Order: sequence, then C-alpha cells, then structure tokens
Amino acid sequence: METISYAFHAVMPILLTISLGFVLIRVGKWDLKFFNRMSGFCYRILLPVQLFYNVYQIEALSAVNWRVVIYAIIWVPIAIAVGMLLAKVFIRDPRQKGVLVLASFRSNQAILGLPLAVALGGEAAAPIMSLVMSIGIPLFNISAVIILEAYNHVEGKKTTFGSVMKAVFTNPLTVGVLAGLAAVGIRQLIPVVDGAAVFSLKNQLPSVYKVISSLSAVASPVMLICLGAQFDFRLTGKLLLQIGLGVFLRLVLIPGLAIVIGLLIKDFLGLTVVEMPMLLAFLASPIAVSSVLLVQELGSDDQYASQLVIWSSALSMLTLFVFAVILRSIGML
Repeated sequence: METISYAFHAVMPILLTISLGFVLIRVGKWDLKFFNRMSGFCYRILLPVQLFYNVYQIEALSAVNWRVVIYAIIWVPIAIAVGMLLAKVFIRDPRQKGVLVLASFRSNQAILGLPLAVALGGEAAAPIMSLVMSIGIPLFNISAVIILEAYNHVEGKKTTFGSVMKAVFTNPLTVGVLAGLAAVGIRQLIPVVDGAAVFSLKNQLPSVYKVISSLSAVASPVMLICLGAQFDFRLTGKLLLQIGLGVFLRLVLIPGLAIVIGLLIKDFLGLTVVEMPMLLAFLASPIAVSSVLLVQELGSDDQYASQLVIWSSALSMLTLFVFAVILRSIGML
C-alpha cells in the first residue's frame, strides 16, 4: 500500500496546483490574458530550461537491460499508430485529432516518471528509468511537434516536410532537450580525475547551475497554475466523448496492452521486478502537463488538451492503483 499511497500523493499535488489557478483567476486580480502570456513565457523559457536540466542529470550507464528499454521505446510509435487510427474513426475536428494522438504516448515523465518508478521499485529502478527518460523525452517532444504540424489545418497554412522539420528543430522544447543531450555528450569527453570530471556546471559554474536549477523547479508549478486558470468546466460536457476516449487511450489501452504483452514475453525480455516499475511509470502516467502549452502554441485545440491533462491526472490515481495491485499479486512489483 505504500506504493499506492505514493502514487496518490504524487498526483494530488498536480490537481491541487491546477485548482489554485482555477481559483486565482476567479477571485484574484489577474485575467485570462495575463495567464495566457504567462503560459507563453513557460513554453519559451521555463520549460526548455527544465528539459535541459532534466536531461543534463543523466549519467552514463554501463549495465542495463537493453531489451526492456527498447521494448518500452517501441511502444511510442505503436501508441501513435493506435492514436491515429482512433482519431480517424472517432474524431471529426482536425484540431482535436492531433491532441488525441498526443494523449496516446506523451506521458507525464517530467513530473511523475522517475519518482513513481522509484516508489514502485525502489532505487534499483532509478537507473533504467533515467535512461528511458533520456530517450523518451526527446522522442516525445519531436514526435509531438511533427504530429501537431501534420494535423495543423489552419486556413492558409501549407504543411510541407521542410516546414515540419523547421518547426521541430526550432521548437523551444526540442532546443532544450537537444541542448541537454549535447551537454551530456560533451561531459563524457571531459577528462576524469579521482572519479570526477575536471569541469562541470555544478562544480565550476555553481551560480549558473543554481539559476538553471531554480528556473527548472518553478516551471511545473507555474505551468499547472496557468492550466487551471485556463480550464473551463463548461466544455467537459461538450467534449465528453473525446475526453473519455483520450483518457482511456492514455491510462488503460496502451499501458494495458504493453504490460500484458510484456508479461507474455518476459523471459525473452528478461523482465523482472527491477524493470517493471519503469514500464508502468513510462506507459501508465497521465498526459504531460506541457502538452497544453505545446498544443496552444501550434494552433490545435488547447481546451481539449487541458481537459485531457486534468482528467487523466485525476483518474490515474485509480488506474495506477489497479495496475500496481495486479502486478504485485503476480510478483512483478
């Protein structure tokens, strides 16, 4: 029950912070225009810094079960394919189709990924989770930009391969991740003396490192407050089918399929209680909060995205509970 308690307490702060934004815009002195501008600041400054910081924390790993890592990553394109199929069948508004596809794979790794994996599997689950995140976060962001651009039907705008690639590599989220990966690559080339690199941001440029760390720390709370301020319950009823489909896709269908198939081939994968927490945290977490900002910036339906983030965050407490109970009962947690 400790792991279930952690899953609850990991998700509840997200809901409470969103609720704070919902209240502030109604009783405070700040209007929707203020929160929209703050969202843009988060998207262009705070979130890229946070992604850089998270990727920079990744250490080189020498011993890891690469079959399980590859298996987890393979589910990203599989989820995208499933999401595209469901979007084609059930969603009519092209501005909502890309959002549904995002919901299929873009889980909340920045806030829940590593902490949830450690809570479920202990510190032994941390290395493989960090490795999967270092691959998954860039893949999430690059895939998200490509998908939203592909579904972008803004009048008068033509989507070409060149415009998509430009959007991908000039996107602030992609820039943040790629900068982090470049910093990690450079760090591997720096000579090591007495077990420590002769140069690192933390040791040689502590003031710069502190600023980066501080900006990273405030990114998620500010994003959540803005999300709550922009949330409109009146749209829940209008989008009930779309919300239900997106939440089911993110919290039940994709993680359920991945875990069941993983268990069927666990001997081939070498899947154990060390790797299973990673698989659950990577595939069954709610939709990433930053998806709303990305959707908003690229002209898709941000209200649908915000509804999906909030309802998937709330209902993930139930689905994570069910998954954890089932996996523990069969000795895989």
